[in-house]
Amino acid sequence: GTWCIPCGYVEYTEDVRDALIREMKEETGLDFELGDIFAVHSNFHNPSQHTVGLWFLAEAEGDPIPLDDLDQVGFFSYEDLESSNMVLAFPTDGLVLKSLKDKNLID
Repeated sequence: GTWCIPCGYVEYTEDVRDALIREMKEETGLDFELGDIFAVHSNFHNPSQHTVGLWFLAEAEGDPIPLDDLDQVGFFSYEDLESSNMVLAFPTDGLVLKSLKDKNLID
């Protein structure tokens, strides 16, 4: 019942960019053209494990489909998120989305 920016874990022998491409393909079926790192945040949502999130700018073509551990996938405007009852799974996604909006990188 919550939404998040597609995410996942980096395997021990995997480059972080390769992990991102793999995770996005596994979760949405889309291939991505990666850009620069946009944000880095410590994740404090799981008290038993401290993780660090890296958010990249990226472009994709095509229509996403829910795969792997997703039951839905979609694109939303920032206003849709603010004006609805949509709940984000991770607080850091909210920080990233607000920063994207503030820099006029999303509608």
